[in-house]
This record gives sequence, structure tokens and C-alpha cells, in this order.
Amino acid sequence: MVNDQGQVLIAASSYGRGRLVVVSHEGYLLDAGLAPFLLNAVGWLCPSPGAPVGVHPSLALLANILQGSGVEAQIQPEPREPLGVYCINAYNDTMTAELIQFVKRGGGLLMGGEWCFPMGSLMYVHNRFDPPLR
Repeated sequence: MVNDQGQVLIAASSYGRGRLVVVSHEGYLLDAGLAPFLLNAVGWLCPSPGAPVGVHPSLALLANILQGSGVEAQIQPEPREPLGVYCINAYNDTMTAELIQFVKRGGGLLMGGEWCFPMGSLMYVHNRFDPPLR
């Protein structure tokens, strides 16, 4: 999805057996006014209806938004079975390999983060999925 200036706000894709949705700022994941979008995103990402959704502690407000809409969301420091979806911001580089494997195996990843100063660094989590052009 792009805005009227052609800037990407939301991107979605398949990766391995899983899916991912990336929003252009983590604040979108914390906005209760966007609950309908967040529910649709989690529903599309989830490989099996009713599978629990893990939410990184940095996005605790997102867990509240999802729980308030009837989604089984729980704070989890990392993706693990039996989670169907994992939600995280784009600034945590400590579990990149785990996130990639989670999605490749069929999990859904909802990620938010802005494209800013560290955009060229391979330490920036979403650059591991889509390395920047050099």
C-alpha cells in the first residue's frame, strides 16, 4: 500500500512457507484506531485459525489491542511453537536467524519499523530479509 506521494506504507509477501507484513513505522502497530487493519493482518498471517499470536515485549500495547479484539495474544520474548504469528519492531537484531526460520517454516511475521539511519546495516533486522542495494 502506498500513499498519494508513492511512499510505501505497508508491504506484504510470502517467504518460504510463511508470510510477512511490514509497516513503515512501529507506531502503526500500537495504534488502537488501526485495530481493524491489525486484525486483518494477523488473520492473513496466521497459518491456522486460532493459533496464538506472540508479541515481543517492546510492543506490549499491541498485545492489549489484539486481546481486546478477541485474539489470543501473549507477550513472548522470541518466536516459538505453537505460535502462528509473531509481532516485533524492526530494531531488534538479536533473533534474526530465529525470525527467518520461523517464517520459512510457515509462521507469520508482523513487523514495524521506519527506514532510517541504519538502513544500510545488515544488523538492521528487515535488511536480513531484503538486503539493501549497494
